Amino acid sequence: MDAPLTIKNSGNSSVVGIKEIVSQMWVGHITGMYSPKEWLQIGARASYNFADINNAILGAGENIDGISDIELRLNTRFINRDKWAMSIIPYVSFPLKGGEFSPAAGSTGTSIDGTTQHLFSDEGVGYGAILTSEHVFKHFQLALNLGFGFNQDAKTVGLNGSIEEDFTQRLLSSVGVYIPFTDQTGANVEYSRIWSRPLINDDINPNELTLSLNTALSKNFRGYASAGLGNVLQSDDGNDYRFSLGIKLASLRNKALPIKKAVLPEPIVKPIPVIEEKCEGQFIFDKSNQAIVRFPNNIAKLGLEKIQGINEVLSTIKSRVQDIQSVLIIGHTSSTGSARYNLALSEKRAKAVANIFIQNGIPSELIQSLGKGESELIVENDTSEALQSQNRRAEFRVTLKKQDYSHCK
Repeated sequence: MDAPLTIKNSGNSSVVGIKEIVSQMWVGHITGMYSPKEWLQIGARASYNFADINNAILGAGENIDGISDIELRLNTRFINRDKWAMSIIPYVSFPLKGGEFSPAAGSTGTSIDGTTQHLFSDEGVGYGAILTSEHVFKHFQLALNLGFGFNQDAKTVGLNGSIEEDFTQRLLSSVGVYIPFTDQTGANVEYSRIWSRPLINDDINPNELTLSLNTALSKNFRGYASAGLGNVLQSDDGNDYRFSLGIKLASLRNKALPIKKAVLPEPIVKPIPVIEEKCEGQFIFDKSNQAIVRFPNNIAKLGLEKIQGINEVLSTIKSRVQDIQSVLIIGHTSSTGSARYNLALSEKRAKAVANIFIQNGIPSELIQSLGKGESELIVENDTSEALQSQNRRAEFRVTLKKQDYSHCK
């Protein structure tokens, strides 16, 4: 969204005389992210930029390319609930001073003519933090972002020491809505604005409305396309328009990256009434011999009253224990965190539930337990805490003693 050294409106009252310097720019973004814990992500990002410069600034055919500053981020999720999550994202940027150029004398009409500028760099170490709040509703997800950044050197200084543009303090704000169309495809609408010093100054506060579409292309790749319209509320600064195409690579240890609707299923099935006397013992649960209970984030051991749905499963199995040959309990986790850690956590979950069953009167010889970690995910999208909560579960697979139910529908 940033359009440094770009003032398009001749009526701009804050930065007098600066003409359009960047007419268009091509940007390739590179971002990496690692998740050592479910609540923690460590990342870095940068970009390679190619800018088409106004002919009056450098001369016809002159362009600038270079690498942006490198930014390191630490995403810490401190609230994890089924339909609401909050994160704090501190960051620090390191200058690479890419895109060096010197405006020709008289080309901009300001004191920056003849100085050395860096188009893709703030020229100093910067830091800040962003507060993110995510909310899951029945048909869409809402994200709110508010942040502040500081970089003492993020300003355009002329030959006489005058400051033509001042970006040393920035207030970052955005609101976005994600709408799933199918399990694989969705759209995002976002409005964002950067407020620069002074904060209430419409001349150097770029704003943008963006519409993006994304879809799962394969097991580990997701494609996206977006279009941004700048200067929505004010026309003094910012990009006129922006188009983006890209491919995101998911973690190779995830089996796929589908995009799921933000709708949480009912966690447990209930016993069905007897419809036909000869078929009443065909299933333990509602048309099935399988059931699921949920676990909170990063938790293995809980009391009987804390595990969602376990009382219904336990009482149903106890009522039919004489007909049961075996009960297999399988623990599962979400995909965030390391695969090794998740496998151990899933085994602990399965054993914890098995112990509860044995303590409540189910014969130990009927029970088997094992953990499968993140190998059988229900939702394979590691960007939403509400959806990932479906993966933290224990499954029950009940095998009945041999009886003839071939006549049952």
